[in-house]
Amino acid sequence: MIEDYTYIDDYIIHSRLGVEKKIDDFLIYDYEKISENAFFTKRLFRQQFFELSLEIKNGCSFKVDQFTLPFGENRLTIIAPNRLQSHISSSDSTEKSTGFTIFFSPQFLELDVNRKSRLPGFSYLDSS
Repeated sequence: MIEDYTYIDDYIIHSRLGVEKKIDDFLIYDYEKISENAFFTKRLFRQQFFELSLEIKNGCSFKVDQFTLPFGENRLTIIAPNRLQSHISSSDSTEKSTGFTIFFSPQFLELDVNRKSRLPGFSYLDSS
């Protein structure tokens, strides 16, 4: 069975990250601040949001679709929604991983041109 995480909150709860989302449809977390009880499943899963990860040290190996990405240092990974994923293993190092991950939904990027206050300091072109 393939797990499907529609919402970022679903993933936070299932993986026991121990982090709190402060903005709807957006999460950024520091690897050094996640819960010691965090659990990254080795089962196949999909998520319906974007993931941008910067692993600085002691990341993990994982698979996205048919591509295996071995753990390494200074790796930037961008994963689009609906990709088939699985975690393979963590680094064998006893040091804690360092890095950051950002999750954001497709809705987070949508702009409503009729609500000019959506992005402060950003001016829209008048289409009239």
